[in-house]
Amino acid sequence: MRARGPRLTSMLHARTVGLKRIHDASARHASSALRGARIVTEALERPMTASRRLHERFDVELPVVILHDGGEIPASTINVSLGGMLIKTERRIAFGANVLVRMELPALKEPAEIAAVVRWDRDGQVGVQFSALRAKDTWALNQLMKR
Repeated sequence: MRARGPRLTSMLHARTVGLKRIHDASARHASSALRGARIVTEALERPMTASRRLHERFDVELPVVILHDGGEIPASTINVSLGGMLIKTERRIAFGANVLVRMELPALKEPAEIAAVVRWDRDGQVGVQFSALRAKDTWALNQLMKR
């Protein structure tokens, strides 16, 4: 068997060191990802406060109809923002359910139908987050909040 030359020994050492660095970086990345997941989980478990909201909420009561599972659920808003709304309703709607919220906005000629996702449901109130707002719905909601 032939002895290894200095070049081959150097290459093997570099490969070993490189693999160790990759392993260490992977371990750091996994640890960082777990820390991040823990922070997100803790944040989601805390109650939503005004300081955590992305959009300011405005107290406004408007009649709405929630379209869900082929049915229509009459309800009314408690507060509204550009990110979602708090709705008062007697019907329960499951967390994560996709719904359409139909409402008359004073600035629009026809009713708006806004896609939303149920984020919570308790004590006759449902919190929904808008999935996507059309430009005219955003404008009409802004007009409503200016009043």
